[in-house]
Amino acid sequence: QNVNIPASLVPLSRDYFQKIRFYLESLKKDNNIENIEKFRKSIAMINEIFKIRSRKIVQLAFLDISDQNIINSMTEEELLIYTVIRQIIRELYGDIIGSS
Repeated sequence: QNVNIPASLVPLSRDYFQKIRFYLESLKKDNNIENIEKFRKSIAMINEIFKIRSRKIVQLAFLDISDQNIINSMTEEELLIYTVIRQIIRELYGDIIGSS
């Protein structure tokens, strides 16, 4: 991966982050020490995964990548981020160069 080569994404199910939310909520309900530690570690890992994947998705949007295999690898939330950023870039670019 570099400025001109799109990032690859490990495929995740569309509802991946919803499943994570459910898992975290289940850990929060049970207030034992073990689950509190699992919750803390899970949050750290999820934040790292989100940062890495978000950076790749932004790059894909900037490169205007529309490879269906890559798009199918995104979660619902990631697809929304990708679509919005891609649309904003297209609109800004159109505003800058004008419409033909």
